[in-house]
Parts: sequence; C-alpha cells; structure tokens
Amino acid sequence: MTSTVLFDGTFEGFLTIVHNHYYEKIRPDFIEIEDYYQQRFDTKYYFTITDEKKAEKVSNAIVEKISQADAHLIYMAFLSSNPNKFYDMYKYLILGFKYGEEISKHTEINSVLNTINIARNVGREVGRVREFVRFSETSTGVFYSDISPDNNILMPVAEFFVDRFGSMNFVIHDVKRDIAAIFDTKCCYFREVPKDIEIILSKDEKNYQKLWSGYHRSAANQERANKKLQRLFLPMKYRKHMTEFKYHESENKFELI
Repeated sequence: MTSTVLFDGTFEGFLTIVHNHYYEKIRPDFIEIEDYYQQRFDTKYYFTITDEKKAEKVSNAIVEKISQADAHLIYMAFLSSNPNKFYDMYKYLILGFKYGEEISKHTEINSVLNTINIARNVGREVGRVREFVRFSETSTGVFYSDISPDNNILMPVAEFFVDRFGSMNFVIHDVKRDIAAIFDTKCCYFREVPKDIEIILSKDEKNYQKLWSGYHRSAANQERANKKLQRLFLPMKYRKHMTEFKYHESENKFELI
C-alpha cells in the first residue's frame, strides 16, 4: 500500500512535510493539496497540519546544510503550476540533506533534474514578465498593471518593482489567479481581487496611451514585418497586457496599433 500526504498548499505546509519525514517518520509516495486530491483505494492518507515553527526550522536547515542557492531553487520550483512538483521537491531536499551543496550536480536522479528544470522554467517566466509589465496611471494616481503568467510568480515580480519604484504607489494584478500585489511606498500587500473590478485610467494616461500606440504603429515597417520572428521574441500571451498592442475582435488576433 502506498502513502499520500495531504497539505494546505502553502510553502510552510510543504516544509512541514519535510520536517515530519525526519521527526514523525512519515515518508510519502505522493504529496497532494488536500482541496484537489483524487482519492485512491490503495493508499494511506496523512493530513499535514502546517506548523510555522517546523517550517522555519527546515528553512534554516536548507540554508545551513545545503545552500542558499538551493533554498531559492526550491522556492522558485514551489511557484510552478506543475502539478507533480511537490514530490520531486521533497525528494530533492531529502537527498540534499544527504549530499549537501553537491545535490544540484546529481542530475542523474530524476527528482533532482525535474526540480531544477521546474525552477528554471519559473525563473525564465519571471524574467520575461518583468520585461513586459506596463504600468498605467489610474484616476486615483495609483499605477496599475495586469499580468496573467503561467506560474504563480506575482511575489518575485512585485519584489523586483518594489526595489526599483520604491517611491511609487502601484498595483500588479494577476488576473488569472485574482490576486494583486499592492505597494504603498512602505509595504507590499497581497490581496484577493474581485473578477469584476473596474480600472479607471486618468485622462493624461489615456492621452499618453493613444500617443504611444500611434508612435509604435507608425515606427513599424509593415512591409518588412516578420510575424513569426515577432511571436518568437514577444509571445502572443504577453501582448494583451501591453500598451503597444491592441486586440482586434473582428480579426481575432493581436496586432500592432
């Protein structure tokens, strides 16, 4: 009979599972979020109660006994939308406490290689989303940007802009997950956002967007346009969030405006 550990889906909950591996001898074959698991008849279930003290102990141990780089790698992997990530991350850490900072070199082990690849995929998306974020001034003076990343990367994206725009009030809204990072020049908060929220732009912002869009279209050489190359460097999924592009419903595609 196999064993499955269920938890609340938080990073602290995941680290609690690692703690329980050593101190409660719970060693799962599967790790799933309790709200989404599919019950199996041939498995024994363990429900993990998130314990922040246990999680902190494991977090500190990762840095001290493996490395700071591996702590970051595990966190980035956790942000992935890959549904199979938890068990690979779990095995990575268990092996990491055995091999230390050499663990990342053991790519012959599937769980190690999978975790590294998952984290790299998340890191690449963080970099791309940062490049394509476009802030618009709202009628209240707060700057707003919407994103819809494949992975749950709102926090590292927001941290990037907090460091660079520390004197600006802004909101970065993940419309796919209905959450937003709200920065008031002092603290950054993460809140759920209603699906029907209305964003009202300032008059100056509307004029700016019209001018910028017109410039962007006039500067493009349509006769020499290489649509395939454009999509390679700027995928379609990012364009709906950018001032430079506009959705033409009649043509059902994104085009320069």
